[in-house]
Amino acid sequence: MSLKKVIYFSNPFYLDYDLPLIKSLSKVVDVYYFLDISPVSSKATLLEIDNYDHKASITDDNKYNVSELFGDYLPKGKTFLINRMTNRPAISNIILQIRLARMVKKISPDILHFNTDFNLNYLFIPFLCRLSFVCTVHDPLPHSDDDLLKEKLKRKVFFSFVKNFIVLNREQRNDFIQRYKLRNKNVFISSLSIYDYLSGRRTDENLPLKDGSGYSSRILFFGRINRYKGIDHLLKAFGKIVAKYPNTGLVIAGKGELNTSISGSTGNVSIINRFISNNELTVLIRESDFVVCPYIDATQSGVIMTAFAFKKPVIATDVGGLKEFVDDGITGLLVKPGDTDQLAEAMEKLIANRNLLNHMAENINNIYHYGDRSWNSIAGNTISIYGKIT
Repeated sequence: MSLKKVIYFSNPFYLDYDLPLIKSLSKVVDVYYFLDISPVSSKATLLEIDNYDHKASITDDNKYNVSELFGDYLPKGKTFLINRMTNRPAISNIILQIRLARMVKKISPDILHFNTDFNLNYLFIPFLCRLSFVCTVHDPLPHSDDDLLKEKLKRKVFFSFVKNFIVLNREQRNDFIQRYKLRNKNVFISSLSIYDYLSGRRTDENLPLKDGSGYSSRILFFGRINRYKGIDHLLKAFGKIVAKYPNTGLVIAGKGELNTSISGSTGNVSIINRFISNNELTVLIRESDFVVCPYIDATQSGVIMTAFAFKKPVIATDVGGLKEFVDDGITGLLVKPGDTDQLAEAMEKLIANRNLLNHMAENINNIYHYGDRSWNSIAGNTISIYGKIT
């Protein structure tokens, strides 16, 4: 297949992934980018919409300052915003779907790429337009917090309409195929690279890690707080670190429900349990020495890719596909999930060896910023996948 045009549908939750990928894809093919925004997704981290327009429409990227914020990443004149009154089944969404189908026919792409849930809001578009399409599945296996009957049923129904899938780690591909009874030749593997939008931002904010105190070592956990994130194990391990390295600080930054033991933590632990703005997160990452992802289960992690954009090493648990992104001893350290002793040992190793931290930062730069795991390489692989889709 000789590719000329691609329509790429996504939503704000995946903007950090989309921005560098679309920028790299646009160097090779003609990409039309449709960002699907609902009242829920309007509060996604990178977008930060204060005054959401509760009217159904399809507009250009001047709405919500998207062109101003992300103009260096997204194709000019080919970026559109799908503005929904609701994400639930509604007459307004049926009308939007008809309008989208007309736009798709007019653009006449070779491939439709859905980097968002394939649901009732998209169900008829590829069939009405008679186009080949592929869906990226960011969580091939649902997280333990999400593995509910409703989610299983939704996937079973809508996956039955999809022929081609892209997963973002090799580790879970076979389980994904078996769980949803898919054909091996229709499930492709891509990957992640650095989420570099925040690392290029300028900020004048100076947010100290803990009440103005200066720590010699600074550890950061950031991202939405869920049970599977393993924060309780992190705190137990950090207690061992503080006993030996009292001038070490830990920040836990993110929105979510904290249990009593976590919310009551004091001392060298700073908890920011709310939505973290782009500026705040940028400062927190820059001020940290390394990032910790003590997850109990996982697929891949945008947190790791964001940390790598700032050249910060990551300590992660060996679950899901995380070992495909954190090379043990090279770009970070891998530990067993739930093993607080091993997690404490890994943190101590990076705290006690500044040269190792610097060496890992250099490796991250060479591998992800410029090497074979860069976005240009991933875009090339994505184009290859498009060519295999029927």
